[in-house]
Amino acid sequence: MVNRKALVFLAILFMAFVAILTLQGLRLKRAGSVATILKVGDSAPALDFTTIAGERLSLNGLKGKVVLVNFWATWCPPCIEEIPSLVKTYSELRENGLEILGFSIDSNGKKIVPNFVKEHNINYPVILDVDQKFARDFSVFGVPENILIDRNGRIVAKKYGADNWTDPKIRKELTNLLLN
Repeated sequence: MVNRKALVFLAILFMAFVAILTLQGLRLKRAGSVATILKVGDSAPALDFTTIAGERLSLNGLKGKVVLVNFWATWCPPCIEEIPSLVKTYSELRENGLEILGFSIDSNGKKIVPNFVKEHNINYPVILDVDQKFARDFSVFGVPENILIDRNGRIVAKKYGADNWTDPKIRKELTNLLLN
């Protein structure tokens, strides 16, 4: 019994250590560049990318839609926790002009992300960001981090940490953005 508790504790400690190293890696990579720290009110960066399904997209091409950019990783429990609410929100609001883009920062993403997407029934476009270029472009500090972009391409919210996207308060904010 004690050995099992010790193993669980060590596993949690290891996951926290990996999360801290990843977060520090993002900060160190950003510190070495001349990237501007993006904030609410700024224009979203003009990015071109290819989804794991092979679809080529660009943020400029999504102007006119409300875009939720979600940075996540397969090893991140809070990221995994918010996936079902992202899936449900995308299903319910896509026809109203909501686009969700999931950027995986997994370093071995090509091997594990496609199966992870299938297992978790992710229905929105997923992009591999193995070198964390897009994370740097968005001034991401860790995962999960969500950036909400209005129809004009302006950042209207940045939030670090998991959210329940089906929560009535959050849903009302999304609906208001979609109506404007």
